[in-house]
Amino acid sequence: MVGAMALAGCSENSPIAAQPRSLDFFKANTAVRKKVMAACKAAQGTHAYQPEEECGTALIADQQVARENYARERTGGK
Repeated sequence: MVGAMALAGCSENSPIAAQPRSLDFFKANTAVRKKVMAACKAAQGTHAYQPEEECGTALIADQQVARENYARERTGGK
């Protein structure tokens, strides 16, 4: 019984919010970053996307990647 309860805590439907992923994670994982940003935009104003911290982190990562790519293009890829 205890084992079943422990496993229940690991399911996707668990009421326990997952730990937010880091800025570096989102910078390195473009597809995940874009997916999270889309989910956050769709849930805007509803607090439906959890953990909410990921919305800001994904957005900041996207902006940083864009700036880094722009700088790389301006300096000839150096």
